[in-house]
Amino acid sequence: MNVLSLFDGISCGQLALNRCGIKYDNYFASEIDKNAIKVTQHHFPNTIQLGSVCDINTSKLPKIDLLIGGSPCFVENTLVLTKGGYKKIQEITTNDFVLSHTGNWRKVLNTGKKLQVPTRIIKGYGNLGIETTDEHPFYV
Repeated sequence: MNVLSLFDGISCGQLALNRCGIKYDNYFASEIDKNAIKVTQHHFPNTIQLGSVCDINTSKLPKIDLLIGGSPCFVENTLVLTKGGYKKIQEITTNDFVLSHTGNWRKVLNTGKKLQVPTRIIKGYGNLGIETTDEHPFYV
């Protein structure tokens, strides 16, 4: 089995697969944080690092059997709609429910913090702009 992990971080996906006893032949990781890559390579030296998700050439990869990942998201002070109203992203806790891209309220399972990374402002009809990392997906 070939695995592709987007926004791999410290390779928690690989850790989960190993703990569940799931065998794989190749683990491809897309990550840009140098420290996260060092941690991954220390614990999982056979990881094949691909760099930024924006630069992956899928035609050079074998058939991928499992795609996993969770992208870094928004910058500090980005407003997120919760059941209790808008909150700054850094104030979100695992007690909150947020509105997902499918229009459903989802309980926050975990929060994270990433050091400074490049961002851009995405503007569209009906909003003032959202500052986000370059690798964050948007559904339009």
